[in-house]
Amino acid sequence: MNIDTSVSNLIQKPVALAQASAAAMPNDPVEGSVGLIQAKNSLSAGVKVIKAKNEMLGTILDIKA
Repeated sequence: MNIDTSVSNLIQKPVALAQASAAAMPNDPVEGSVGLIQAKNSLSAGVKVIKAKNEMLGTILDIKA
């Protein structure tokens, strides 16, 4: 299964944000915590988009069958 760039970006951007936020935690715990929460929410939204895309593709394949 090929992962197109849009799906890849939905995962990569929140992961990069989480890494940057975790690195900022020792210097600014509030900023780091906010960044981690934002990364979690972004990743959750990305997962929902991926699931919806998979369900849509499954429905299309069922209709064609």
